[in-house]
Amino acid sequence: MKNSQKGFAIPLIIAIIAVLAIGGGVYYYSKIKSTPIEVKNSESWNGTYTYGESIPPNIIMSLNLVVNSSIATLNVDGYMTEISLNATTREENGGLAIVFDKYTSGNIPYTDNKVGFRKGDVLFTINRDNGGYIATWGKIKSNYIDKKTGELKKTDQSNVITDSTANWKTYINTKYGFEFKYPVESSVGEYSNKYSGEDTAGVTVDYSDNKTNLNRSLFNVRVFEKGIDKVLGLYTTDGSVLKDQAYKSSFVTGRTISISMSIGDVNNIVMFEHNGRTFVMSNKTAEDSEIISTFKFTK
Repeated sequence: MKNSQKGFAIPLIIAIIAVLAIGGGVYYYSKIKSTPIEVKNSESWNGTYTYGESIPPNIIMSLNLVVNSSIATLNVDGYMTEISLNATTREENGGLAIVFDKYTSGNIPYTDNKVGFRKGDVLFTINRDNGGYIATWGKIKSNYIDKKTGELKKTDQSNVITDSTANWKTYINTKYGFEFKYPVESSVGEYSNKYSGEDTAGVTVDYSDNKTNLNRSLFNVRVFEKGIDKVLGLYTTDGSVLKDQAYKSSFVTGRTISISMSIGDVNNIVMFEHNGRTFVMSNKTAEDSEIISTFKFTK
C-alpha cells in the first residue's frame, strides 16, 4: 500500500485517498479500480473533472472523473481497504448523478449495517455553476464533515485514452503458459519456494516508486500444481472467506476472493484454474487489478 503523503499516479481514474464519512460512519477507502459507467445524454458532460482537498498532516482527498461520450471511469484509492465498483448515471435537476450499481472486486466497506453501498445510492452529483462545476456529496463525502459540496475543475478532452495498459510491457511465461502486461517502469522477478508446505513457482512485479520501502507495491502470481478448491484451503488455514465471487475479464474467468485473516488484515486475491494448475494473484491495489485484467493463458 502506498503512503498517502507521496500521492498516487493512476492514469485516467479517480483517486480518493482519505478517510471518507459514509452513511453516518467513518470508513477508510482504497483502490477502487476504474470501471465503465453509463452516461445518458453525455455529450455536454464530456471531459475530465478533478477535485482535491487536504487536512494536515496527511489526510488527502483527490478526485478524477473522466466522461467520454457514453463511457466514464470512476476510481477511489485510499487506506486499508480495496473496493471496485460499477455505477450508472442519470441526469437529475440539470446535474449528473453518479449512482452505485454493484461491487466488482475488493472489500465491501464496513458501514453500520455492514452492507456497504446499496444499489441506487447516489455517490455524488455534478452540477454546473456559473461556468464551473460543483460536486454535491452523497454517500461519498468530504473529509470535512460540514462540507456538503466541492468545486470541480473540468478539462475538455476530445480523445480520451480508455486503455491505460496500451503502452505497457508484456511478461511471457513459456513453462506455465501465461502472459500479462505490466507498467513500463516496473521490475519483474521469478521465484520458486514453498507455500504452506506446497512447492510453488511465481512472478513478482515491483511497480512502487521507492524500491527500498519494505511496504512497497508488489504484484504477485503464484502457481500451484493442484486444483483451486485445494489451494483455497491453504489460504484459509488462518482466516475465513469474506467473499467468493466469479471473476471475468476479456481473456479468462475465475474467482475473486477476500479472506479475513486472524491478524486482522484482509487478503484479496484472484484465482484461475487451468490445465490442473491454480494461478493465484494478489489484488491489493488498482495497479494489481489492471495487471490482472490483462492476464491470459497461452497454452
